[in-house]
Amino acid sequence: MSSTSNQVNNMTHLLNHDNEIGTPTKPPRLMNLKDYSNWKSRFENYVNINDTSLWIPINEGYEHPVYRHMGVSDTPKPILAHNDDENKLYDREKKALAALSMCLPLVIYHTFKKFKTSRELWEGLAKRCEGSTDIKKSSKELLKKQWMNSCQDIIIF
Repeated sequence: MSSTSNQVNNMTHLLNHDNEIGTPTKPPRLMNLKDYSNWKSRFENYVNINDTSLWIPINEGYEHPVYRHMGVSDTPKPILAHNDDENKLYDREKKALAALSMCLPLVIYHTFKKFKTSRELWEGLAKRCEGSTDIKKSSKELLKKQWMNSCQDIIIF
């Protein structure tokens, strides 16, 4: 009975580890938004191992191809009308968005499903977890003040 319990504990530990770290075929999961900074680097490693071209839509964004009439964007092109280059960009975007979406459990994903491109999702996660530039600056200033106060308390004693 105890060997079965040990095997179950070992399997549970391995599954949790695979969820957190990811595998070459499965991206790491962001189980808690507080762990975003660690997850972000693990996700970057996952993409770099599998297909570095996925960074193109994540970093540069993706715009669905449109028919142009006299230089003006008009009607979105149906997927079947894409040329080879447009298909490659479309495939990259869909793979990048799928990889990012697969990282999020439902309790987190439901707040981000409004984002329709990989770049929107990547930036939305960063903004939610890291905050804007002003929030980051305020947080650093607050931490610095707290540290200075704690140093003063130590010197007084």
